[in-house]
Amino acid sequence: MLITKRIRKMDAVLEAFQNFDKVYALFPEVEGRIDRIEELGFSMPLVAGESLLPEAKLGRGARRNANGYEIVHRDQPKETRYHQMQWTRMQYHGRDLVEVTEIIDRPYYRYPRTLVLPFSVELKLHEQKDGAKSVIAGPLPLAGEGAVAALQNTIHMFIDLFGKCLIVSNINDVYVAPTRQLNWEILPVGQQPWEETERAIRRLIERAKPSEQPVLRARFDAIARYRPDFIATGRGGFTRYIVHGWEKQNFYLLESMEVNNATYVLKEDWEAVSKLTKAEILHADSHKARLIHREQWFGDLHQLMEQNRIYRRDEGEAA
Repeated sequence: MLITKRIRKMDAVLEAFQNFDKVYALFPEVEGRIDRIEELGFSMPLVAGESLLPEAKLGRGARRNANGYEIVHRDQPKETRYHQMQWTRMQYHGRDLVEVTEIIDRPYYRYPRTLVLPFSVELKLHEQKDGAKSVIAGPLPLAGEGAVAALQNTIHMFIDLFGKCLIVSNINDVYVAPTRQLNWEILPVGQQPWEETERAIRRLIERAKPSEQPVLRARFDAIARYRPDFIATGRGGFTRYIVHGWEKQNFYLLESMEVNNATYVLKEDWEAVSKLTKAEILHADSHKARLIHREQWFGDLHQLMEQNRIYRRDEGEAA
């Protein structure tokens, strides 16, 4: 079934595949859209088997797929939320008036919201036995909680990216290459000067809004003082997420570049985490702990690291 525009109802799609329990979304004209394939983040020249989560900026479908979306409850009373910001003020130290800069929580009011987790459907580059290449998503189930919504959004994502989406029940004559995920880039601190890794983090911070950058910088500086063994920066739909890893302690922090999000302590080791979808990583079952981005975050981080026997360099102990 070829679909070339957004669809409001999925009845026709479900009826066409009523005898199947799963389908694939497919774009078969890769050679004619090399520009778009490269923009998505696939390697050039093309490598069969590569898999990635499209970046949110590539359209509404990609945004919902990578970040999820919020349901706003306008029928409920507004609630107090907090936005972190840098605040500079003058303060007396004895008789001297000095300038003090700190991270504070600024309250604001909004309607309650429910976050719908991202669909996290990844795109994979497939190669048929005759050498023809396609971008494929799936298999996508047709039944189960959220299955139809995920399929509908995947169709919209393909239309945003390629202008069309082919839905098929099976993929014939496909050469199945080993999957190589492109969602994370590893920056091993031990194999390069720390300053180089620090510069990579700062380049990410500079992509944020100017008003957010001081808060992000303070937060990442606080984590950097514990000198992780490696840092993994998210690519594509994982952009704005960074993992800090201490391998000896089997301890991993997932930090969001969003000011009003949270820091997550992951349950699994890095190899297992790197293979999870974004929805699986953000699911509550994947976390040992969660540090909310509030004023007490810095104290909470210090307490958490001490509990796991990870110490700051200025405390005179090795991590």
